Amino acid sequence: MKPADGTDTVPVRAIPQGSWFEKIQIKFGGFHEKAGSRHLDGIYGFENKTDKDWKITAVVPSCKCQKLKMMLGAKEVPLKNKDDVSQMLKEPIVVPAGSKGRLFMQFDISGGPGPRVGDVRVDTTDPAMPSLTLTCEANIIAAYDVQPAVVNLGQMGPKEQRQWSCMVRCIVRKEWEVTKPAPPLPNGLAVTSMERKTDETGISYLIKGTYGPGLEEGAMGGIVVFLTDDKSQNFQLEVRAEVREKVKLSPRFFSFSNFPRNKSQERTVHLWPTAAKGDLEIERVEIGQCSVPREFLEVQVVAPPKLANGAPPNMITLKGLPEPIAAHRLWKLVVRLKPNIPKRVRVVRGAMKVFLKGEGFVPKPFGFNGFIRNAR
Repeated sequence: MKPADGTDTVPVRAIPQGSWFEKIQIKFGGFHEKAGSRHLDGIYGFENKTDKDWKITAVVPSCKCQKLKMMLGAKEVPLKNKDDVSQMLKEPIVVPAGSKGRLFMQFDISGGPGPRVGDVRVDTTDPAMPSLTLTCEANIIAAYDVQPAVVNLGQMGPKEQRQWSCMVRCIVRKEWEVTKPAPPLPNGLAVTSMERKTDETGISYLIKGTYGPGLEEGAMGGIVVFLTDDKSQNFQLEVRAEVREKVKLSPRFFSFSNFPRNKSQERTVHLWPTAAKGDLEIERVEIGQCSVPREFLEVQVVAPPKLANGAPPNMITLKGLPEPIAAHRLWKLVVRLKPNIPKRVRVVRGAMKVFLKGEGFVPKPFGFNGFIRNAR
């Protein structure tokens, strides 16, 4: 199989002193992506140049993508391993002084684009070459040229929408067609058009789409796979973005731990704006699913204290966070469990969602649990 870039198989690593092998790495080059099973064949020749007989005790490929066969002179020798974790040969191969051999490797390069790397470890009783690693590599070049292959939308808010586009050409076929994006699309990603174009270079597609709104804070974009008229050859586009948080909430989950039924419990959740000059105001807190009757659960919203003119901010360090936060920017939610929760409730599980006033804010969820023990 001829490499797509025209390069031949060449050794690229220095041969260590004492090596039986004159070639220890095969670089096959690049090959265009193609459907179906594909293999490359490589040969590693070796010679015992010493004046003693030595043994090959192990021949270990790195993966199932390599099929090996060894010839010693004109005779094939078995390469069967022991049925244990040692990976040693069942029968070590005796290599007489001055004899030559060849290790044949069939390297499977089936699949999508990207590098293919494999290695074979050869162990011997020769102290000059106790162990040697033979390597091979190839690169599968994508059948489609997607420009850009990665669209960077930068930072954006969860309620924003950004447009993206890319141009696609097929490298291996003159006549081809994009049929549709493969469902399901990542959350927030949409393909709005796939415009076919024809010029002197062939057929291309201008694909356009959007990301957002309705994104989750912290989302990073996604990958869209496009199907073509050749079911075995598709292509993908990666859309990257950083959906920033306007408000931080900590902790997102907490536990009341193990507590007596006749005692009340209390935990605090904090919220603060991420922007240096940002501000927020809590509109309401909704209680979702909860194993505790509502009359035994309450939430108190505590607004931050105002900062006096000219006064330095009071910095507060929260558990688990590396940087302190100014007290005048820190909102609190005090979650309380009242005493004497009904005996039918043994495990506390619940979820809440904080809604904020103003544009561009999304609800901030958090959850909790706990375990109730009866008082003695």
